[in-house]
Amino acid sequence: MPTLDVLDGIRFYILRERGTSHHKPHIHVEYGDYAAAYDFNGNKLTDGPFPRVQDRTVKAWLQKYRNQLDVIWEQLQRGQFPNKLER
Repeated sequence: MPTLDVLDGIRFYILRERGTSHHKPHIHVEYGDYAAAYDFNGNKLTDGPFPRVQDRTVKAWLQKYRNQLDVIWEQLQRGQFPNKLER
């Protein structure tokens, strides 16, 4: 599970399940004991709580890195190791 970034205590990562295709492009985030998944448009895909301030941070991060995330997602779907995010 490649970690894409760590920002303000939030870990952003992306998964590739071998032998299956993921649903729509999305990332996973962890903050303390909280975990969630978001699509690249910033919609939360998982039920359960995620702190409001960190939710806003995740959405801003997704907006900033959207183009790079699309490339990384395609690389993973082709079985390639993804590029790192460029800051």
